[in-house]
Amino acid sequence: VLALSADLPRSARMLAQAVADLGALLSWLRAAGAARVGAWGESLGGWMVSLLGSRTAELDYLAPCVPPVRIDV
Repeated sequence: VLALSADLPRSARMLAQAVADLGALLSWLRAAGAARVGAWGESLGGWMVSLLGSRTAELDYLAPCVPPVRIDV
C-alpha cells in the first residue's frame, strides 16, 4: 500500500492512483443511476477530493475539510 512519505515520487503515484480510483467510483455511481454525486474528505481525503474536483465537472458538490491543528503542541 502506497502512502504519503518522504519519497515524493511514490507519494505522487499514490495520489494519482487515489484520484483515478475516485474518478472510477464517480463514473460507476453515475452509471448505476445516481442522480447526484458529491465528494467529502477530511485531511488527506480533503486533498484527494479537491484533486478530483479539479479534474472533473461531474461532481454536484465538493466538501474538502481540514481539521484544526496546532503544530506547536
